[in-house]
Amino acid sequence: MRMPPWTPILYDIAQALESVEDPQTRIHRVLTLLEAVVPYRCCGLLEAASLLSRPITIVPMPPEQDNVAALKHRLDKMLALLVEDAVHDHRTLSTDSAVHLAVPIFSLGETIGILYVERPEPYAETHLAFLSIVAAQLGAYLTVLKAEAEKSALLEQRERDVVFLQIFVAMLGHDLRNPLTAIQMLAGVLRKIEGERLAGPLDRILSSTDRMVRMVDQLLDLTRIRLAAGILIERSNVTLAEVCDQAIDEIRAAKPDKAAIQLEVQGDTSGCWDVDRLLQVVSNLVANAVEHAQAENPVLVHVAGNGDNVELRVYNRGFISPQLIPVIFEPFHDEERRQKAAGLGLGLFIVKHIVDAHGGTVRVASSQSEGTTFTVRLPRTAKQRSV
Repeated sequence: MRMPPWTPILYDIAQALESVEDPQTRIHRVLTLLEAVVPYRCCGLLEAASLLSRPITIVPMPPEQDNVAALKHRLDKMLALLVEDAVHDHRTLSTDSAVHLAVPIFSLGETIGILYVERPEPYAETHLAFLSIVAAQLGAYLTVLKAEAEKSALLEQRERDVVFLQIFVAMLGHDLRNPLTAIQMLAGVLRKIEGERLAGPLDRILSSTDRMVRMVDQLLDLTRIRLAAGILIERSNVTLAEVCDQAIDEIRAAKPDKAAIQLEVQGDTSGCWDVDRLLQVVSNLVANAVEHAQAENPVLVHVAGNGDNVELRVYNRGFISPQLIPVIFEPFHDEERRQKAAGLGLGLFIVKHIVDAHGGTVRVASSQSEGTTFTVRLPRTAKQRSV
């Protein structure tokens, strides 16, 4: 079966639009190839909005600038007619000196340009059909070009937003921490001077400022994670048992009237981790367990070395709703638990990202009959990364 003579031309036009050349060169090449199926004395493409560096492309380019301006003015008027009469897919226009064919270029139902040819001789219906096909090809190409430009603009805006937020977070952390640190220091000095006389109020001040400092730290961690900067890990040799012992001592001192905490250690619990970040993990898990435990039921903290990993388990008799389990490591996941703990609801979210940054895993299991257990598994050594 013999191939129609215009098929290779349409194929070449499609190839030109997929080439590695810049957009303006591609469009110029398409208009040049168009002459083989739609003969013209002059061909022009005018865009309704400037998607490219030049809103109008003319082949061949008139030698005088006045002729370019006159053609652009003519195409502007034609484009206005096509936009107004969107029912018709094409329009044939003529002047005293030449015959014109002009068809709209569409993008997602919107007229974004006009493809125009002229010559002294009349055009046939087949010429109009070919011109419409090429206009459709150009419309698809310009649609992709527009989408890529919008995507690039969004990415650039996001990068600017990230830089702004990073600066804002740094300033926020600095400006909030300074007054809180001053309050802590002054309250501590007064506590030593006044002794028991103002012990109660000063202890409440210290406890409140400690909580506010933790909230600031959590907000900063949340912002770093959301900005994809992640939680940075600074590793050193440490034993997880010592980290747990320190965290438990601090919780016991801060919450003496809460449930008892029992620590069990089994085997070698040493590894190369970030001490401060692991303190956050243990403190969050144990403090949550204490907060939601009954006074008569102790919180059990079990640490065990197992080959290349060390495992931490925190258990209490509390119960977590099955509906909450899938989202428990998400921020602000549960308003009721957040109010009870007087926090921001970010603790477990940050715990997960700290554990992830160490190359470990954290999971939770809960039932009314068995209670709740959070299990953290940490490799003793891992490549440093941020999450």
